[in-house]
Formats: sequence, structure tokens, C-alpha cells
Amino acid sequence: MSQIEIAEIIEQISQEIEVDSNGHGKASIKATARLAGVDDESIRKALKSSADLVPSKLAKELMLQGFKAIDLNEWRTNGIPDVAIAIILEYYAYEAGRYCTKQARLVCRSFNTIGIRAWIQDKLGWTKPANPSETAMTQIQLLAALAQQMAQQEQYLLEQQQQQTQILARLKAVEQWTGQHRLAHRQRSINGI
Repeated sequence: MSQIEIAEIIEQISQEIEVDSNGHGKASIKATARLAGVDDESIRKALKSSADLVPSKLAKELMLQGFKAIDLNEWRTNGIPDVAIAIILEYYAYEAGRYCTKQARLVCRSFNTIGIRAWIQDKLGWTKPANPSETAMTQIQLLAALAQQMAQQEQYLLEQQQQQTQILARLKAVEQWTGQHRLAHRQRSINGI
């Protein structure tokens, strides 16, 4: 499995993950299972077993990390928090024995790399430079801006035409007045007035 395939999986589960206003992520059991490369029923059973007298190895691992049995049970309906997803991925990558998956190892490595990278960037105060494609307008935004600009130009042309029509009407009125004034002046000259 390649990084491209992992990116495809992440894209496929994008509808099943969310981030709250504090920046904490959460994913459905199905999304977590897809990341780990296991059947989602395996994770459901592991979370359900936390309420049993004999919790599964995964449930024990989650509880060792500070989660309570009631938390695990609630995740079946509310989604799994990002910290627990990391633990589940590590479990299926390295600790699940014959149930370990290559996909879980690759996803775990990818997320660990991103985590280390984010930590280094944070410590050094680095921020991502603006990507031209992120700052550029989408095609729809560009078309809307062009349409608005064309509408403004059309409005300007209409105003110019109206002004031109008014100027021509005034000019015609002046010509008529001048013509009438000349005619009257001629008439007076002829009549000797």
C-alpha cells in the first residue's frame, strides 16, 4: 500500500471524520477501521468488550491510556476521539499479533511523521506559506467576478449612451434655436428692422 492509496482512503472517509471548535478530531468506527485495514466489527466488539468482565486486548490498551469503559462504549455511537484513533492504529500496527495489518503500520507511520513534523514546525514557529492555488479564485468565483465586472461595464455604457443622447438632444435644441434665431435675424435684416 502506497501513500497515494492512504490518501485515497482518507479522502473516502472524509464524510465520517470531524473536528470540533477546539481542534479535537473524531472519526466513526467505520472510518477508523478503514484506516487500520480491519473490519469495523472487530473494533465494535473490542469497544463493547470493555463493559465485560474480560475486556479485549485493545480495550485494555485503551483503558491503560486513561480511557474509561464507559468512554469506549459511547464511541460506538458518538465516534472515536483522535487520541484513541492513534492508539487503535498503533495496536493494529504492532500489538494485535496475527491481526496486525500492513495498512495500519503505513497509516501509523504517516500520522507519526505528520505529528513529528507539526511539532517541529510549532517549536520553530513555522507557518505554511500561502499556496497560490489556495489564494487563487475558484473557476466559479472567477466567472462570478467576470460577470459582475461585465455588468458594471454594461451599466457604464448605458449611462454613457444616456449622456450622449442628452447631449445630442441639447445640441439639436441649440441648433434649432440657433437656426430659428438666424432665420429671425435674417427676417429682421430683410425687413430693415
